[in-house]
Amino acid sequence: MAKDPIKLGNFEVPTEFSVFAGAKLNQYPPHNSIPKVGREYHDVANGLFYEGGTLSDFGAILNPGVDSGLFHGALKAYLASFEPKHEHKMDAAAWLISECCTVSALTPHAL
Repeated sequence: MAKDPIKLGNFEVPTEFSVFAGAKLNQYPPHNSIPKVGREYHDVANGLFYEGGTLSDFGAILNPGVDSGLFHGALKAYLASFEPKHEHKMDAAAWLISECCTVSALTPHAL
């Protein structure tokens, strides 16, 4: 059974990533098309990038119906990439988190 792709606006997040080398620049939505999302989503992205851990370590949970494998593969590939500028990478990761997760509470990491 085919999995439904993850979409960010009109941009379909690719499912073929290298979680070791990271995503290619053309696998990111254009930076100027990424909407502003709440700081809590950036806090989760920054925490995962700089400290590692799990979504729940930063007060986030995956929304029902989101394919965990697709989401985690895309997030890891976005965060591991060296191709885009850091701001582009983090904005895309925060948008992905905002579309696929609920941030339920501030944790000590997010303060």
